[in-house]
Amino acid sequence: LEQAETVAAPQRTGMIVAADGGTGLGVAERTARVMPVTVVVPIDFESPAIEQLTGVRLLRGDITSMLVLREAGIGDVHALVAATRDDAVNVEASRLAVAAGVPDVVCRLNDAELRDEVMALGAHPVTADMAMAGTLASLLPGVVVTTSEVGLGEGEILQVRVMPGSLVIGRPLHEIATRAFLVAAIYRDGVLVVPHGDTRVQAGDQVLLVGRPDTLRAI
Repeated sequence: LEQAETVAAPQRTGMIVAADGGTGLGVAERTARVMPVTVVVPIDFESPAIEQLTGVRLLRGDITSMLVLREAGIGDVHALVAATRDDAVNVEASRLAVAAGVPDVVCRLNDAELRDEVMALGAHPVTADMAMAGTLASLLPGVVVTTSEVGLGEGEILQVRVMPGSLVIGRPLHEIATRAFLVAAIYRDGVLVVPHGDTRVQAGDQVLLVGRPDTLRAI
């Protein structure tokens, strides 16, 4: 029998960031430390922060133009972050990126009512209010930290401290966890504990939970 030769598709690497201000440039600055990043800014955009960017490729043009996206490497990148201050621009850039087969597309939004539209495209919406709320919550003294919108809004990661008097203290995880959520990790006295069914929860543990948002809120 003749065996057909399978040619592996080239692996996508790197990211495109659409920016016209501090948010997009900040994303580029942080991610450029670990992956190739191309920043696309409007032709007339000027900012001292651009001069401070290192390790990124800077491209001027309209991010909603497929010609500009091709020049930025849309066919090769693993992710695109549309982080301009214009919702319409971000939504259109996200649409084009999804259509071009980019695996991870993140769309910044000022108007939360556009979330469903962005999710329907297959992109990941992040609203200004959601981002600010997450930042403020992360600065609180370690009771609850949450990362929403995992899996395009279908999941959530929640880190919660087990308070003294909790009913779960001393109980093994196989008695606590259900199919609705997963205990992914336990941080105890600064040490990572990889949880198993017989692992018992202690007061003061920071427990990392993964599941549906409506389920985790009840937990």
